[in-house]
Amino acid sequence: MVGRFMAQVGARSRPSDPSLGVLVGTVVIVGVVLNAVVGLLSLLAPTGFLAAVGQASASVTPATSVFAEYAGARELAIAVALIVCAASRIAPALAGVLVVAATANTLDAVEALASGRWLQLPGALLFAMAFTGAAIWFARRTRQSADSASGSRGSAET
Repeated sequence: MVGRFMAQVGARSRPSDPSLGVLVGTVVIVGVVLNAVVGLLSLLAPTGFLAAVGQASASVTPATSVFAEYAGARELAIAVALIVCAASRIAPALAGVLVVAATANTLDAVEALASGRWLQLPGALLFAMAFTGAAIWFARRTRQSADSASGSRGSAET
C-alpha cells in the first residue's frame, strides 16, 4: 500500500504544480503544529500525553515520565527543525527533516502495531505517508532546480 502511494506521488509530483505545492505546504504546517503540540503536551502534561498514546494510568511513574520527556524533546526538535528549514526556504534540508519525521512516525506505527495500540496506528501511518510524500516533492524540486541551473550555465558557456 505504501509502495503504491509512493509510486503515485513520484509519478505525479511536478514541483511546478501549484495545487501540489499548496498540499505539501499544508503537510509541513500541520506537521509543525502537531509536533509542537504533542511535544509541549508531553513535557507539560505527561498524563495527557500518555493517555493520548494509549498508556493512561492514575499516576506517572519515573519510567513513564522519562518516556514522556523523551517523546516531547523529539517532537519539539522536529517542529523547530521544520520551522527553521521552511522559514529559511532550504528545500534539501526540509526534505531531510521530513524524512526524519516520516521515519519517526513509521517507527511509532510499527510499535503501535506490535503492542496493539490500534488507536495510535492510523495517525502514525497517515503522518508517515504525508511526510514521505512531502519529502519526495521537496527532493524532486531541489533536483530539478539544480538541473535547470546547471543547464542554464552550460548554455551560457557555449
